[in-house]
Amino acid sequence: MPAEQSHKLWLHALRKRAWFLNRLSDGWMSGLLAWSLVFGVLQPGICEDRITYRSANGEETRVRVGSLSQYIDGEIQFQVREGGLLKIPSARVVQLEFESGEAWKKGLEFWHEGNWDEAFDLLVKAYRDEDRDWAKYEIQSVILRCAYALEKYEIACDVFLQMMEDDPGTRHFHWIPLSWQRGDDDPTLIRQAERWMQSSNSLERLLGASWLLTTAKQSQAIEVLKGVAESGKQPFADMARTQSWRPRVPRADRDLVNLWRQAIAEMPIELRSGPNWLIAQAASRLESHDLAAINYLKVAVDENAHEALRAEALLGAARQLQDEHPRESAETLKELKNRFSQSNAWQLGQQLGK
Repeated sequence: MPAEQSHKLWLHALRKRAWFLNRLSDGWMSGLLAWSLVFGVLQPGICEDRITYRSANGEETRVRVGSLSQYIDGEIQFQVREGGLLKIPSARVVQLEFESGEAWKKGLEFWHEGNWDEAFDLLVKAYRDEDRDWAKYEIQSVILRCAYALEKYEIACDVFLQMMEDDPGTRHFHWIPLSWQRGDDDPTLIRQAERWMQSSNSLERLLGASWLLTTAKQSQAIEVLKGVAESGKQPFADMARTQSWRPRVPRADRDLVNLWRQAIAEMPIELRSGPNWLIAQAASRLESHDLAAINYLKVAVDENAHEALRAEALLGAARQLQDEHPRESAETLKELKNRFSQSNAWQLGQQLGK
């Protein structure tokens, strides 16, 4: 379908509320965002462990109820309620639901509500209170996301490095705490990033370069990213290559953006949210407001995107819609407030809505 025709159909749907506003007002986006917030962790009230996983050929998604008996060396052993021991690689796990203590339950409730400050302290307590190694590991994945949302970037990086050490093939790799939106001037983080960038460990070098890319160390960071990308070691190479796009976003032309889109299409789906954010930023200068809004919304509903990035994407979409579609812009800001009221994006969004 020609791009112009596709654009007209989307705009028609937007105006008629058949796709965006109707579902938005019915809670469609809220439901999707809420689901993605808990992707891979417990929904409160589950009394037994529950595992959702992909079949070996990836064509089916299956659910089993029972108890998780072991999670080690990238393999999960799950005792099925009806009998039998299920052994599957952790990379095939879509969702793992389990009970823990009261701190875990309350921490998740606050997390789901977007109350990140309250959630963080409770999740840390839940981690300390939990005895099962595999459950502690899963709790860490939520602590990581919460720390990133609260801009506790050094903590997020430390947690992620520990998780990768415990399970190099972790199914949580897409939560890697890279910088996509902007840098951070926290001197403690910068000093730590400088140490990481000097490491022989590819992951540490990637993290360090990412957080130094908007500092006086940019030229060194670019060289480090180039080295990690050329190493071919995945998934680090893909992340390093797309991180190196960041300084070029303000000057990128259509041809370059199209090349980036082709590269993203070859990446695993779960690793595309950050690169797609860069596409949305570049396209906001090059494409119509409606198409630019679509690029931002693609990130906003990506269940593999960090919450802070998803919030920024909603703000980006609202800005693109503001002049020609003020009602749709207001609905998008409402969603931003409902889901991510503690985000910096919402603080900026309040000014946009005035």
